[in-house]
Amino acid sequence: MSDFEEKTQVHLTQLEASHEEQLATLEKSFFEDSNNSKKKKKVWSKDLQEYRRRQMIMAEKQRYQEAQEIKLVSDALEEKELNALNSSNDTSLSRRKMALQKQQHAEMEVQLKRIESKRRDLNQQRDTACSKLKQRNKILQATFDLKSDIDTNLTSK
Repeated sequence: MSDFEEKTQVHLTQLEASHEEQLATLEKSFFEDSNNSKKKKKVWSKDLQEYRRRQMIMAEKQRYQEAQEIKLVSDALEEKELNALNSSNDTSLSRRKMALQKQQHAEMEVQLKRIESKRRDLNQQRDTACSKLKQRNKILQATFDLKSDIDTNLTSK
């Protein structure tokens, strides 16, 4: 039984390591995908594009004060859009992680149920083997007692 417990512990440890590796792979691939998407041209809102266009027009007309004001507004809008994009990426990663962890938890539960079932089977087999051995021992003891009684009767006569 201790061999069984050792094997199950090793198996569960391997399963946990596999789950950690899957989670790390998910995070790595997500960050690689997000880095690749950062290299692509970002799609800005029409409002931001319009503000940047107006900023350029004002700068070309040498109306620098107005261009600076528009730039401040467009920078704030750009930061807001970047934060929203990052937030949606974080939410996406969180959802993926939660789904993976839910799947891993289900896998672990299934393995634990299988182990418990196997443990019950082994205990039942052990109990059956013990009861057979006890029965055999009783038969042998009875046979031995009978022979012993016969030998004592023969020697006493």
